[in-house]
Amino acid sequence: MTVMSRLAEKGVLIKEKEGNALIYRPSATLEQFMASTVRTILAGLLEEFSLPTIGQFIESVAQVSPEHMGELARLAEEQKSR
Repeated sequence: MTVMSRLAEKGVLIKEKEGNALIYRPSATLEQFMASTVRTILAGLLEEFSLPTIGQFIESVAQVSPEHMGELARLAEEQKSR
């Protein structure tokens, strides 16, 4: 219960009282939670280690899915022209 209460305090769970019971449910969908977590981790990495982070990301994408490299280049160009 301590863990659940702390997660509710941090906004990860929503706590509702139903009769004598406390009901906990997620405050976001799995997709929203994962996007938020990845965004937070990337922001920290880019703040401290921008070039190594980007370099490793590109290397990892190329190893996993070489066909995504073109899409990645297109997105980079799109962001650069904004």
